[in-house]
Amino acid sequence: MYLPLLAILVIVFVLLLREKDPARRSVILRRAGFAAMALGTLFIGAFLVAETFHDPGGWEAVGLVALWVIPLGALGSLAWFRPDWAVWVFAVLIAGAIGVGVWFAADPDWWRAFEDRNGPVRDIGLFALSAAIALLGLKRTRAAGILLLVLGIVPAAVATIAGSEGNVVLYVISSAPVVAGAMYVWSAADAGRAGGLDLTGARAVP
Repeated sequence: MYLPLLAILVIVFVLLLREKDPARRSVILRRAGFAAMALGTLFIGAFLVAETFHDPGGWEAVGLVALWVIPLGALGSLAWFRPDWAVWVFAVLIAGAIGVGVWFAADPDWWRAFEDRNGPVRDIGLFALSAAIALLGLKRTRAAGILLLVLGIVPAAVATIAGSEGNVVLYVISSAPVVAGAMYVWSAADAGRAGGLDLTGARAVP
């Protein structure tokens, strides 16, 4: 997944060097941020589905996939149709995700035993939440950017500080939100300079 993300970054950098108008630059950054998250969602989602149908497989796999696909669809719909509500809902869910990360750092043995029985709940939750927030970025760019940066950085930082092992998947899942979040925040800043978005992110980037 890192090579496609790197390719997106290179293309965006070249486009930004050529584009001097902040309004157009804002649109480029917003679309690139969404593309980065879409790529990450496609990659991680395909991996999760493949792994689930490999083990346990069958109808149990269908049920397990539905456990994260349905909430992802609901959160994505909320982000698209009720973006103002979604900002607060996502903020609460991110606070919960950070709390779970602190809990894991404090009692990793309990969480490993729990996830051995039930699957990588923390990683899937982070993946589904970040994918839904990416949609919010098309409506509330600055707010979504900040949320993605917090979601991408803080849980991984907590795991690193705690010295937890086996964080590779967490880092992979966190990479796209960090890239997309930075692009969204930059997009909102450029749009603000161009007069297309107020500094609170209350209006969509034109």
